Amino acid sequence: MPDFRSLWRRLSKLDSKFKRVHVRVKTCAESIAFFGGGERERQTTEIAFNNLMTHEWDRHLANFKFQLVSVV
Repeated sequence: MPDFRSLWRRLSKLDSKFKRVHVRVKTCAESIAFFGGGERERQTTEIAFNNLMTHEWDRHLANFKFQLVSVV
């Protein structure tokens, strides 16, 4: 059986990190637009989002495989 507890724990950490980055970008959006930093902030946000989505995919794949085995 996959370790869903650790998967959910990691998902929670990645989700909160992405939300912090997103809030920072929203808060500083005006200064980013006027004074630059757009590319750096975009990369930071994309990295956090991609890490979150990669983990989400791994978690769903583990759940799918477990469901296949548990049905049989």
